Amino acid sequence: MNKIVSIKEFQKTEKGTFTIEMSRFIEASPTTIWQIFSNKATLAEFMECEIEGDLEIGAAIKFIWREFEGDKDKCSGINGGHIVNMIPGTLLSFTWGDENPARGLPWGSTLVEFKIEAERNGSRVTIIHYDLPSEEEAHNHTGGWTMFLEKNTVSWTN
Repeated sequence: MNKIVSIKEFQKTEKGTFTIEMSRFIEASPTTIWQIFSNKATLAEFMECEIEGDLEIGAAIKFIWREFEGDKDKCSGINGGHIVNMIPGTLLSFTWGDENPARGLPWGSTLVEFKIEAERNGSRVTIIHYDLPSEEEAHNHTGGWTMFLEKNTVSWTN
């Protein structure tokens, strides 16, 4: 399985926000990848977090990040917004922001798309994150999304 992630340079939009895009070829069918992205348990496994909310258009969704200090479990952050679109085998999109307004990325203020495209012997998964407010946020989110594409724990087997 090819773990090389392709990252496009940041794109600054006319309104001054930033768009980032990264992709990875995966030796799995679009159907298999869609089964992972459209199921709350396997999406949580892919994103290495807990998920609250239903995976259906219009539903609120929270991504809850945890860290452990010894035997203590603590929440390190909550991101989310609402599910915008679900096209089986093709697209999952949701708004994204931070529950903590002091972090400068308001709840649901940006858009994330997980696109799935069939390719020979597998699929290309592309993550596009729109409307990030600064170059710093674009850098931070590029690192996070790339990590999920490179080092996820999900089994992509058909």
